Amino acid sequence: MAKIHIIVNKIWPLGNKNIKIDVFAVNEKVVKFRITDQQTRSRILRRGVWNIAGIPMILSKWAPLEEKKEDEEEVKIVPMWVTMKNVPSTMFSWKGLGFIASSVGKPVRLHPEMELCSNFDEAKVFVNANMTKPLPNAYRFRSKSGINANIEFTYPWIPTKCSLCAKWGHNEKECLKKKEEVREKDVGNGKENVVPTPVSYTHLTLPT
Repeated sequence: MAKIHIIVNKIWPLGNKNIKIDVFAVNEKVVKFRITDQQTRSRILRRGVWNIAGIPMILSKWAPLEEKKEDEEEVKIVPMWVTMKNVPSTMFSWKGLGFIASSVGKPVRLHPEMELCSNFDEAKVFVNANMTKPLPNAYRFRSKSGINANIEFTYPWIPTKCSLCAKWGHNEKECLKKKEEVREKDVGNGKENVVPTPVSYTHLTLPT
């Protein structure tokens, strides 16, 4: 927590010492940030994904909704950058790149390099990726104007996917399905008194 606090207060205020970021722990995977400056908060949320201490962190606006205790929430939409190679030069526009990136998810914005037209070797688009279907490695299309292209997709970062329940956002060791199977096995073996070790959560309500 201390490391996260130091890093975000160093990079997010952009040198403005009057802006302070408060960090609160929710559990081992989730933290809450209190950012009182509206402009800074909007800028941080607009980016969507931040790499903090080598760990990708997905940010979204906090809402006081009742947290699920029994079931793990399945990750269906993940904001991420997608890199595209072999893109025809005539497609280097928001309309063209957005069309190609839509095969991954909903396009959000172009990388600054694209807006400045400083790199035509590859294209980068920030998308809200649809994780309910496999992420494509390539996309081939032929346009009415005669463009015939086979676009290659690469992803700088992809969230963890559980091989047991096929859901994104956790691994096999943390899967509730596995824990439930272990509990049922213990009960079936006559170990009714054996229960899983409870996970400790700290629920914090941020002041307005």
